[in-house]
Amino acid sequence: MKTIAVGLALGLSTSPALSADRNQLDVLAEELDCAHSHFDMVEQILGFKWLEAQPFDGGIGYSGSPTDTSLFTFTVTNERHPAHPAIARQRLVQEDGLLKFSVSGCGEGDKAAFDTYMKNWEGQVDVFDRHTRGPGGAEAKQ
Repeated sequence: MKTIAVGLALGLSTSPALSADRNQLDVLAEELDCAHSHFDMVEQILGFKWLEAQPFDGGIGYSGSPTDTSLFTFTVTNERHPAHPAIARQRLVQEDGLLKFSVSGCGEGDKAAFDTYMKNWEGQVDVFDRHTRGPGGAEAKQ
């Protein structure tokens, strides 16, 4: 997992979020638990009614805001994706005056394809870092 935090005060949601219950918020605070099966994790994601599905080549992305200070994106691969079965999660949350961005994932398919899949997602953390901090960026924790 790769995480950075920067001091920005932003409203993350441009539209009212559908209400997430306390249990969902507790689950979202944790990293993906790869001890669960791919099927179980997909079922859990589908239970987050505030997510909107967006198909992409090789799977489906689900994104939404359970609160006005958070944004989540999950990508779930399908059988056409070389890393399948795999799930990645991006988490953008405003906490304690900081905007925190993290990426985590679980894969049960081809290890090399999954590593490439996650490097692409983690690259977005680096882009976020450069855009919010300028040259040099924030120190990233892995």
